[in-house]
Amino acid sequence: MEWRKISIRDHKGKIAFIVLAAVLLVGYFIVSKPLTYHQYHRDITRKVDNDFEETLLEMSETLDYPSILGFEDEWGEGELNPKEEIYTQYISKDFIQYYWDRLGHLKSRLSRGYCYMYYGADVHYVDNLSAVVYEKDSEHSEYKYAITLEPLISTLYPDIDIPAYGMASSVSHSWVAFWNGKDFDILEGIVIGEDDNILLERDFTDCILVEMVLHYGRQTFVLSGSGFVLFQDVVFDQNGDILMISIWRIDWES
Repeated sequence: MEWRKISIRDHKGKIAFIVLAAVLLVGYFIVSKPLTYHQYHRDITRKVDNDFEETLLEMSETLDYPSILGFEDEWGEGELNPKEEIYTQYISKDFIQYYWDRLGHLKSRLSRGYCYMYYGADVHYVDNLSAVVYEKDSEHSEYKYAITLEPLISTLYPDIDIPAYGMASSVSHSWVAFWNGKDFDILEGIVIGEDDNILLERDFTDCILVEMVLHYGRQTFVLSGSGFVLFQDVVFDQNGDILMISIWRIDWES
């Protein structure tokens, strides 16, 4: 029998292939491990202390915001289909139900990754509420206005463990409206924050603040996810008349 000395050089092609395969396999598990589980969360929480607060919350969830604020409702006409994904511009009972049903639809089809829907509403009595609107420099900002609201007593952020992979976000829809005694003064293209030029200041005393927030998102692959957070506040006086409305939606994607 003839013996031949075996050199690694003779099998360098096979070895390179095995090493490459091992690297790819390890890389696959490292990348995919956070999404091999199926995380599903949906929740609706409403906090009210009495019948009057419940009535104001009911009003806040059923107001005709497109008509009040003067924008076209992209999704409010006809039946909302949970099989189709939409991003609402405002919070209403119909949209809350849609996202609840949407999560039920996604749950049966999502084998890995996560999907979530959360709606929270809280009603507070506020002694003093201050709103300051600033006019932004149009040459250096994509937004026309900035606003600060003090105080905001939000307890609406859910405890949801959501993985994040370099998410980018932007304010896509935003309005603020103040009642002037006859109709609403409406500002569109507004962002939370301060600036140098104060446009107007409004102070409300002995008022009721209805805070609402709607979270929705889903992610199936490491760099394939999207969602939004929609904030909506309505300020009422003690008679249940609207003093102020503010809406802003923050979109994210990864």
